[in-house]
Amino acid sequence: MNAASKSAIFFGLLLASCAMTLQAQTMSAVVEGPLAITEQQAIALFYQRNLGLIAANLNIDKARAQEIIAGAIPNPVFSFTAQELNLKMFRPENRDVAVPALVPQIQQLIETAGKRRLRIESSELATEAVNFDVQDVARVPRCAIEKGYRNSFAVNVVP
Repeated sequence: MNAASKSAIFFGLLLASCAMTLQAQTMSAVVEGPLAITEQQAIALFYQRNLGLIAANLNIDKARAQEIIAGAIPNPVFSFTAQELNLKMFRPENRDVAVPALVPQIQQLIETAGKRRLRIESSELATEAVNFDVQDVARVPRCAIEKGYRNSFAVNVVP
């Protein structure tokens, strides 16, 4: 046997032993009964794995980015326009035809009457609203978890 086949057999046996160990751990967990977690552990799992809460937190980042964009001064815009363009004008018999007008143009937005300040304030208020939405998204399921634990505890205490 060469070294490559020996290492392949070794890794195969290692993988099989790991699989059997995991299967034994899974079977022992099934035999032991249901997994019991505390209320705090359930809430921690909720914060880690709730997709709605994760998506809501991404909305906070989006709102903060909108705040930065609102505070930025708009860039100038450059455009280039060709007017009176005729495909036949480049033929030798049409040398006396007018040359097309080429018009370069630069535009810069000038904001007046405090529009930029108002735009910044509006985006800050939007970020604050998104923060409240995230708190609400977290509050509703957390209350359901706490209520479920209180109800199950009350059922277990009463004889």
